[in-house]
Amino acid sequence: MTTFWRGMGRRGKARRLARRLASEGSPGEAQALARLAADPDRRVRATVRDALTGLDDPANVDAVCDVLIETGGEELAALVRDAGFLPSRPERRALVLFLTGRFDDYAELDFDGALLTAARNVAGDGLRARLAARARESARVEWVASIAGARGGAMSDPEWEAAIGILTASGRHDDLWRLVTQAPPPWSARILRELDDREWRPSADDERAAFGDLVALARVCTDASATGVITGDSVELAAHTRAVTALAVTPDGRLLVSSGRKGDVRLWHLPSGAPAGTIDHPYGVRDLMVSPSGDLLVTCGSVSVRLWKLPSGEPADPATLSNPNVSVYASRLAMTPDGRILVSNAHHYLIIWRHPWDDHRSELLCNPSYRAPIAVTGAGGGLAFCCEVSGRVVILRPDSVTDSYLPNRQGRYVTDLAVTPRGDLLASAGHDGTVRLWRLPSIEPAGVLTGHENPVEQLAVTPDGRMLVSGDRHGSVRLWRLPSGEPAGTLTGHEARVCTLAVSADGALLATGDRDGTIRLWHLPSGDPAGIRSGHPGGVGRLVFSPDGTLLACAGRERFVRLWRLRHPALRALLRTPVADLDQTTAERLADLVGDHPDRTWAALICALVRRHRRHDVELEDTVTAPEPSDVELDSP
Repeated sequence: MTTFWRGMGRRGKARRLARRLASEGSPGEAQALARLAADPDRRVRATVRDALTGLDDPANVDAVCDVLIETGGEELAALVRDAGFLPSRPERRALVLFLTGRFDDYAELDFDGALLTAARNVAGDGLRARLAARARESARVEWVASIAGARGGAMSDPEWEAAIGILTASGRHDDLWRLVTQAPPPWSARILRELDDREWRPSADDERAAFGDLVALARVCTDASATGVITGDSVELAAHTRAVTALAVTPDGRLLVSSGRKGDVRLWHLPSGAPAGTIDHPYGVRDLMVSPSGDLLVTCGSVSVRLWKLPSGEPADPATLSNPNVSVYASRLAMTPDGRILVSNAHHYLIIWRHPWDDHRSELLCNPSYRAPIAVTGAGGGLAFCCEVSGRVVILRPDSVTDSYLPNRQGRYVTDLAVTPRGDLLASAGHDGTVRLWRLPSIEPAGVLTGHENPVEQLAVTPDGRMLVSGDRHGSVRLWRLPSGEPAGTLTGHEARVCTLAVSADGALLATGDRDGTIRLWHLPSGDPAGIRSGHPGGVGRLVFSPDGTLLACAGRERFVRLWRLRHPALRALLRTPVADLDQTTAERLADLVGDHPDRTWAALICALVRRHRRHDVELEDTVTAPEPSDVELDSP
């Protein structure tokens, strides 16, 4: 029944837009109708086609073509093609001709590919992918020459996929061989394997020897995309009897700690994932953390906060922290970077513990909710932050146990807090979809960040304090520059609630996990995608990077922890860079930087590719002969 009424609503909307378009001729109505061209209701599609087919106003035609370029829908492409629509601007006209498959008209308009190249160079990833798909579908060799000659280094993964597919299908093996030292190394390896699979060999004797050496290296390199940092290898740690509640990695990167809902805490050797010990915290663990020095583990459950020595896992002295006024503990822990102040929240209390960890030294702050987020910083002797369920943020100075209140009503309550490493800026996220910034220690408002359309529930600050990451309930992730609060990008891809964020120690990678169990990685500060994996059907609840950035540990509602092996940090940027743009000195240092990491085979291949390029001074000035109508050059990017 709901589907029926929704269909009725869309049909009514289409009819109203069609009437207004016929009477007023506004490009807004034409654009809105074009967006309904792929509606699942055939009557809506028929209304759209009837209303748009007879358009003759150039402004309205431009509006329809703009929607086609933006969305790339096949139904709209067929409508535009059948109606003969063309935009007024030449570069957009070339785009529409190419996207709708009118290649003869396109070749006449854009004989040298300059228009398409200019449009493609400023296009987003979606449009580039659609152009690549159309080119591959129609085996357009001139498209390969156009993008490789203009900006080969900026080619996206879908474009490289299409270019290799077109040249392979066309039997242009010599041209593929020329691209080996122009592509990013993963695509170079792909080309080498493709050529070897087809038993192709260069004609010159010295070239055949070089080809054989490169193929041998390409065969042993694990598969990777030019942007991906997840190797594909993972280790599953069958860790707990019930759902995993928390994860932490020691500062030296040698131990991973995980906790289960029944109180079982487990230690794991890294990078192998071999068991390293078991700890029993009665009545369940809700949160845990490793001290900045790495020699102390803190676990928090419903009845106690406990301390453990690392790496042994033996009880510390004291082993249990308690306060006579508190009987119910909760799920949040935080410690100042100097390791002198520990903060935990209990039901209606925030508890401050001081080193040495004597019970009588604990202090209470009343009123915070047991679900209140906590953030701490070591600036100014240590500041601890929490929030109340009412939406007010409490700023606590543990040295004086005084509290201040910010007029910060973000919907029903504040959902997360984050502090810059310098301790000069506090960010708070709320149910109203905003992120608010506050200067510290003055507690002055520093800005309200808007853009999320749903409650913001996750915040993270990069280690250099220059970028803030926010994630909301409906899967949107946004980047903000600090301290200005200017938008720095929107990361799309998640379709479910973002449950956790993690930033690598070098600030170059962001990991995001959602309720559908999808993990996405992103390069920072650009926000470019860096990989995607699905490994937790119950949703991703925790993510943590190893300090050296070579491992990502994740846990969800299941009973296991999964370790994903990541590309070595020294290789990540190089794997995205065309071989021709790589520095030979940097390439030759890779073996020492990578060491025994599994990616050492990639380091060897990169060195060999760079040496070949420098030795032969490849400029790719040879031509690629297109079938018709004229020669197409494949120039150096």
